[in-house]
Amino acid sequence: MNEEALVEALQSGKIAFAALDVMTQEPPTPDNPLPGMDNVIITPHLAWYSEHSVKEAGEKTAEEIVRVFKGYLPKSLVNPEVIKLRPDLKQAD
Repeated sequence: MNEEALVEALQSGKIAFAALDVMTQEPPTPDNPLPGMDNVIITPHLAWYSEHSVKEAGEKTAEEIVRVFKGYLPKSLVNPEVIKLRPDLKQAD
């Protein structure tokens, strides 16, 4: 994330609001303006946690594994360079 560009966009009004749960430096340095801005919310990285989200994360992970075993690329591919290694996998439905 380019925090400097985000600060500029927030200050100029190009972006009205930002909600973050990850920052480049954690904890943020004292000179980082983001924590003090009125149009920014920063939550701990654990803000996603709930019993429902843990269950859903497990289910989605299992679904992605099954999808690959069936010959499809995962829907949530985070490292697209692997496509070159597995040209046999079809695009996800």
